[in-house]
Amino acid sequence: MDHPGEQKAMEGGCLTHGDFAYLSKCCLLGRSLLPDMWPSKFSADLCHPERHLDALNEVWWLGRFVNARSIAYEPSQNGGKRPDWTFTCGEDLKLSVEIKRRPATTRLHIGQTAQIDIFRDIAEKFDPGATDHLRLACITVYCPINRAFQERCNAWLNENRASVDAILCFSFSAQEHTPFFVAPLHLEPILSKLVLQTLEDEDLGFIGVVQHPLHGVTPTEYAARHEL
Repeated sequence: MDHPGEQKAMEGGCLTHGDFAYLSKCCLLGRSLLPDMWPSKFSADLCHPERHLDALNEVWWLGRFVNARSIAYEPSQNGGKRPDWTFTCGEDLKLSVEIKRRPATTRLHIGQTAQIDIFRDIAEKFDPGATDHLRLACITVYCPINRAFQERCNAWLNENRASVDAILCFSFSAQEHTPFFVAPLHLEPILSKLVLQTLEDEDLGFIGVVQHPLHGVTPTEYAARHEL
């Protein structure tokens, strides 16, 4: 990427850049869902090496919702607290949504759980008194959605039920586990009708070496060198 007086590359620890199929799909979604905002309102993030995939992740999640419309994007400024997205989907369900991408969850592959706060900066974004819409956290992770992960999601949601109604997670590293997870369980029938769970090749187009060993370096040493 060219910047005035300097040159920066879209590269890094394998989780700061993605492939062109994923980029292309997100751009199509942006133009379709956000015609008055894409790409101008996101240009700074799209051109920033550390925020590029975060911006694409936001649009990718919007594209999962069935018939998303009346989309408003109002990111918090100067420490303000409100979810970034509000919109209507399905027949007439109003949502307030906070979207996060957690590349540090790659370390869950090697048992580093205590250091990873998957849910930081989420609960405080929502109004505890809101009753006219569904408050939803959408999180992209890079670890299997196994039983331990599901229990962790449910425990956090129980602690923050006054602020957040539901969590929806997607994993690039699902492997034998489902790529999507909804908590609490009683909302799964509703959200499964509102969120597309059929994946295309473009949806899984990312670059992330998670399990390839480095010669002479243990996984724990590698994770310590690459704090995400």
